[in-house]
Amino acid sequence: VDHVGHTFGPNSKEMSEKLIQMNEALKQIFELTKGSDSIVFVLGDHGMTNEGNHGGSSISETEAALFIHSNNFDQNRNKNLFWGENGFYENKTGDKIIRKVAQIDLVPTISLLMGIPIPFGNLGGIIPELFSTSFFANGGNESYEHYDRLLAALFINSMQVW
Repeated sequence: VDHVGHTFGPNSKEMSEKLIQMNEALKQIFELTKGSDSIVFVLGDHGMTNEGNHGGSSISETEAALFIHSNNFDQNRNKNLFWGENGFYENKTGDKIIRKVAQIDLVPTISLLMGIPIPFGNLGGIIPELFSTSFFANGGNESYEHYDRLLAALFINSMQVW
């Protein structure tokens, strides 16, 4: 995708074809992860200008999309999380909720989801939506119980940063 964007530009016919190819690859990954407790992260490391360049400080160059998929997300809420230039979208109701995630927050989030320590010196914070059991199927009710996992992750994250 990066090569095609640099060579032909992000709005080119070639980019459209490449994105269709990547969508098919992602469909296969999602199919292979059905029935598992996998969480799939799809993200870019940078954005791009209309000319296919990056390295500057414009929003189109510095912001990148983040898409998170899990079959364990509560179907009544959302199966996919998508963050992009305009923030977080919850597609159940179609309402847009602005939500941005810093790249620095990916490391502590993925570390704790994998059950491994957050690397020393990392200053990122967890993505809280991924630790609230109310976000997951069979993950609790509307009482305080569904905050246990979130509070534990926040505690570990705060102790690591502090």
